[in-house]
Amino acid sequence: MSLTKATLSNRYLIWALVIAAAIFGARAYISIPMQLFPDTAPPLVNVISAYPGASAQDVDETLSRQLEEEFASLDGVVKIRTTSQDNLSIVSVEFRYGRIVDLAAVDVQNAIARIRGELPMGIAEPRVLKFSTSDRPVISVGVITEDLVQARKMAEDRFAPELQRLAGVAAVDVFGGHQPAVLVELRLRDVKAYGLALPKIVELIRQNNHARPAGQVRTESHQTMFRLESRAQSITELARIPITLPNGSRILLGEIANVRHGSLDDDARFAIDGRPAIAMQIFKTDEANTVAVVRKVEKKVEDLNRSYLGTDFIIGEESATFTEVSVNNLLSNVWQALLFASIIIFLFLGRLKSSAVTIVSMPLSYGLTFAFMHAFSVEFNMVTLSAVILAVGMVVDATVVILENITRKRDQEGLSAEQAAIEGTDEVRLAVLAGVATTLVVLIPLLFLQGFIGKTFGPLSMTLIFAFSSSILVALVLVPVLTLYTARPSRLDRWAQKVIAPFGWLMDRLRNGYVKTLRLALHHRLLTILTMLLLFAGSMVGLRLQGMEVLPKMDSGSFFITLETPSGSSLDETERVVRQVEEKLKLEPEVIKIQSQVGFERGMRSLSSFGVQGPTQGF
Repeated sequence: MSLTKATLSNRYLIWALVIAAAIFGARAYISIPMQLFPDTAPPLVNVISAYPGASAQDVDETLSRQLEEEFASLDGVVKIRTTSQDNLSIVSVEFRYGRIVDLAAVDVQNAIARIRGELPMGIAEPRVLKFSTSDRPVISVGVITEDLVQARKMAEDRFAPELQRLAGVAAVDVFGGHQPAVLVELRLRDVKAYGLALPKIVELIRQNNHARPAGQVRTESHQTMFRLESRAQSITELARIPITLPNGSRILLGEIANVRHGSLDDDARFAIDGRPAIAMQIFKTDEANTVAVVRKVEKKVEDLNRSYLGTDFIIGEESATFTEVSVNNLLSNVWQALLFASIIIFLFLGRLKSSAVTIVSMPLSYGLTFAFMHAFSVEFNMVTLSAVILAVGMVVDATVVILENITRKRDQEGLSAEQAAIEGTDEVRLAVLAGVATTLVVLIPLLFLQGFIGKTFGPLSMTLIFAFSSSILVALVLVPVLTLYTARPSRLDRWAQKVIAPFGWLMDRLRNGYVKTLRLALHHRLLTILTMLLLFAGSMVGLRLQGMEVLPKMDSGSFFITLETPSGSSLDETERVVRQVEEKLKLEPEVIKIQSQVGFERGMRSLSSFGVQGPTQGF
C-alpha cells in the first residue's frame, strides 16, 4: 500500500494531526522568545579589581600586568584587553568560539586564585563577570525624590527586590551615588587636644561595633548557639562608644566627633533629562523574551508610581520598542507574503477551490515550522524571520507540483478524485523529495559552522530546514486529502475563470515574447554568450565597487555620546561637562529623552563603551 493510499484511508487521523499541528504552531508562535539579533558575542570574561588609592600607573604595573600574564596561559584565549584607571583595573579575556563561557569563567577564577598571594595587599577581591548579549540592561529606570539618599535606600531595599521577582528578570543594578551611611566626622582640634591618634579611634569604633560568634553549648537534648552582639542600634549608641585617653580617663565618641546620617562620596551619578536620579538597570535571563521582560517592568513601574506618591519613576533607555517594531514588521511581511503567494497561485491555477488548498497548506507549514523552532529553542530575530520570509516561495513549491499533477489526472485522464490523488501524488513524490533534498544538502553544512558565521547563519539554516521539511510533509500528507474536497467544479470556478482572464491574456503575451527572444538568442549564439559574460563581469565590478558589510547598518532611533575630561578631573567637573552637552541636545527638536551616566560604582554589571567609567568619563 502506498503512503498516499494509507493517508486517504485514515483521513480522519490526518485531520486530527492537522488540528494538533495548528494548535502547537499557534502556541509556539506566541511563546517563541523575541530578540533583535542572535547572540553572536564571543565567550568573554571581564575581571574587575578595585585598588583604592592607587594611580593608573601603579594599577597597571602591580596588578593589571600580573593578571594579564596569568590569563595568557589559559587554554583557548584569543585576545586580552587591559584597562588601568585610578583605583581600578579591568582585564577582558576573550576566548575562542565554542568555548563554554561558564567554564571559561571558572578557569579565570582559578587563575586568580593561583596568584592571589602575589597581588597587592590593598586590592578588593577581583570580580569575575561573564559577558553575553543578555548581560546588557534591557531597560533603565530612574528613581527621583527630593532626598536622593532616601531614594537610594528605598531602591535597594524595596524597589529593586520587587522588580527582581518579575519573571525573566535576572538581576537589578542600583547605582547613582548617594549611598546611605553613618558618618563619624572627627573634630581634629579636639582629637589633638586629647592626644588621640586617628588609627586608634578607627580601631575602637570597629571593636565596639561588630558581631561575632561566641561558641555553642551542647547537652543531651539541646544545642545552644551564642553570639557576641556589640553593634550600635542607633546614632546615639554609636556616639556613646567609650574612648580611653592616654592618661587613663575616658570620654565618649560624641565629645570629639559629630555622628550623623549621611551618604558616602559619590563614585557615579545618573540622570534622566537632566534630573539627578538613582538608577535601576534591569537585566534579563538568557532564555527570557526581551520585549516581554521590558513590558512587565514598565507595568510594575506604573504600579510603583501609584503606590509611592512623592517618588517619580522614569523609564530611561529600553531595548523593547525597536526590537518589537523590527520583529513585528518582519512578521507582518510573512503574512503579506503568504497572501500575495496565494493570489499568484490562484491566478495561475484558475480555480478557487484548488487555490484554497495552497491557502490552507502554507499557514499549516509555517505552524509546523514555528512548533519545531520552539522545540529546538530557536528564537524570533532578524535572522530567523528573514529565513521565514525567504522560505515563502519554496514552501509552496511541493504543494503546487502535487496539486497540479492531481488536477491533471482528474480533469484530463478522467480518474476519480481518490484515484487521481493517489496516482498524482505517487507519480511526482520522488521528484518532489529530490528537489527538497538538494536544498537541504546545501543548508545542513551551515549548522556545523563555527564562530560568528556559525552563530549568525546556524539559526537561519535551521529555520529553513524546518520550513522545507514541514512543507514537504504537508504536501505529501495533507494536500491529497484536501483535493478530495475540491474535485467537483462550482460556480465559483466559472467566476474565477472570468476574473483571471486578463491575467491569462498577459501571460500569453509574455510567453510569446519569451519565445521570440529565445529564438533570437538561438540564432545569435555567440553574441548571446558574449552578452552574458559582459553582464557577469559588470556585475562583479559593480559588487566590488559597492562594498561589503557583515550586517547592514540600522537606524534604531537612538545614539550615544561618550566623553572624557582631562586626567585628574573630579566627578563634579565631569558631570558639569555632561550637563552642558545635555543642554545642547535639548535644543534639538528630534531629541525626546536623554539619559546620562558619570563614573562607575563597584558592583555594577554594565559597562559603557569605555569598558568601565572612571570619574573623568561620561556616557
